[in-house]
Amino acid sequence: MKKMLFLIGISLLSLRGMAQDTVVSSPNKDAWINKPDVIIKAEELRNFPSGKLMEALLGRLPGLNQRGLAFQRMELLFVVDGFVWDNIDVININNIEEVAYYRGGLGSKFGIWNSRDGVLLISTKTAGLNQSLSTDVNVQAGVSSFKENGEQKHNYPQSYHVALSQGLDKLAWRGSATYRSGYFHERMSERDAQLQLSGNLRYEPLKWLSLGANANYAPYTGNELFTSANKYSTFQLNNKRDQKNWNGLFTVRARPVKGLVNEFSLLKDNSRSDNGIHKIIGYIGEGAGASVYSDSLFTARKNSLSILNNLNYSFKLDQERVTFKGSAIYQYVHANLKDQLNHTIYSVGGTGETGSNEQQVKYGTRDGETRVHSWIGDFSVNLYDILFLQTGIRRDKVKPMDKALYSPYYSGRVNLKNAFLKEVVVIDEVSLFASFGKYRNPVSVAQTGFWGDGSMIFPNADQMKMQNYGINTAFFNNRFHLSADWYRNETYATVLEWSLSGGEPTGIFLPVREKGWRIWSSAGILRNTPFKWSTGLSLYRNDMKKAVMKGIEPSANNEINRQGLQMGMQHQFYYRDFSLDINGYTYLNQHITTLSDPRYRYSPKIQERSSYLNLNYIALGYDIAKQKSSGTFKNLKVSVIGRNLIQYRKKTAFERLPGTFALSVNATL
Repeated sequence: MKKMLFLIGISLLSLRGMAQDTVVSSPNKDAWINKPDVIIKAEELRNFPSGKLMEALLGRLPGLNQRGLAFQRMELLFVVDGFVWDNIDVININNIEEVAYYRGGLGSKFGIWNSRDGVLLISTKTAGLNQSLSTDVNVQAGVSSFKENGEQKHNYPQSYHVALSQGLDKLAWRGSATYRSGYFHERMSERDAQLQLSGNLRYEPLKWLSLGANANYAPYTGNELFTSANKYSTFQLNNKRDQKNWNGLFTVRARPVKGLVNEFSLLKDNSRSDNGIHKIIGYIGEGAGASVYSDSLFTARKNSLSILNNLNYSFKLDQERVTFKGSAIYQYVHANLKDQLNHTIYSVGGTGETGSNEQQVKYGTRDGETRVHSWIGDFSVNLYDILFLQTGIRRDKVKPMDKALYSPYYSGRVNLKNAFLKEVVVIDEVSLFASFGKYRNPVSVAQTGFWGDGSMIFPNADQMKMQNYGINTAFFNNRFHLSADWYRNETYATVLEWSLSGGEPTGIFLPVREKGWRIWSSAGILRNTPFKWSTGLSLYRNDMKKAVMKGIEPSANNEINRQGLQMGMQHQFYYRDFSLDINGYTYLNQHITTLSDPRYRYSPKIQERSSYLNLNYIALGYDIAKQKSSGTFKNLKVSVIGRNLIQYRKKTAFERLPGTFALSVNATL
């Protein structure tokens, strides 16, 4: 209880949910969302131990499900340099320039690729022109402590990153190599390792023409060892993973006349994943002596080619106080997918229901080709920095489907500061905003089977809607920012099942309606003194109403899942050459559903409330060498880092996360 009160006390001191600029224009290379909710800069990510972006985002993004994000049980759309990526772990955070987060109606601009949990727009690092040869080095090594089968054990995570870059008058290049090994936060005893190689070139033969090329290669291996037990059974799992990921990106950007910009990009992506899972379930009590063994081999292959062309033109009138902008975007994706599952179950020993000796083989394949042609028309107008309006529509044509899918979206913003409050000095911004979007899912739900027992028909089930309404404010020379909004989404959850006799998996869409609110703020409390402090807090509440499953049939009844209050906090302290960064997150009174008897899938359910608080990250740093015109080091910073040092858990199904201490060295030569 003391730990819980301590963390709540720290959080309530916060006026900011994340230590980054909020609600400003994004310098992302793409033009998908020009008004993100939050922007996280590269400097805030480089000290994070493990090198995984998803772990670094905990507690930083308003409205992002911290519970789902912590254990990677959520949907989130990743857009890297303009393209949708499936696997974000192939990018090391040391190669990220910035991350912009958005959740709202404008997400419909992504059409069939959309996600109800929001969009992450990621810009990767590139070298700048006319810069001398530079070397960036980041080395991290530490120790993690956790319990396995009641025994205290240790793991030794480490990360090594080096990047070289140089820029001439017309040509710039950057190359990096990263090796990371350690634990994966969802399972306490999993070991993983990953090598990441990245390189890019930038060439500007003319002032109005720029060419670019990127390449990434990221092989990954992991071995998950997990055990658990309750009064009914014991459970053991061994999961070995082997993944290969590589992609190449080519970009041409032209600015032939004032206001006209065209950017053409081509992305080639290839991935392969092999998962081998071995499970053992031993029953105790009733049916003692029975065991169930299972072996699964899941293989996935993906080969895709994506093309993106973004043409936009803007012009200004009335002494440049009125701005019009139009965009035309074409996107093409050609993907070849091949999945295969082989699953064997052995049941031996025991008595009663668990006493049979049998073998069951379950297998399935999915082999298909998808082509998606997308056209987007977008128009926006800015009237005297008082009224901003944006509207557009996206058309997706998915093959082998015949019909086209349309996704309209609308957005508006009114700046009350410029309209009525110009003379109020302490107010820098008061803006009201609203957005609405609707997008379509490419799967025809009326033709989707479930467990081979017939078709489940939901009228208009492929239509999904999202909307939000809110306010942005800034005060005291932009020292304090406060934003809030209310949102509502109508989407669908997918349930898939592999066939017992082979063939493609079948599934069904279940209606999901959710609504909630979020508050996020930022404050620079001290700026012009040797001691500087920025601090903050984000709050988030979401209620979800969804159809439930009874037996193997969907029920017309709905259940409401109240996710409880979620909160993230961030502090940054600076005093001369010292720095202290603190980050944490929590969810309180989360409604969870458990089975009264875990042995039986359809046993009566028990409703409980779960709470969790975690000091996700703390780092104490010292700048040994600052930027100077001469000397070996342009920058040299040493940090002592801790992760998951304080945790509070109440009726949560997840184990305690490993506590980690690490030493980090960042240097620029």
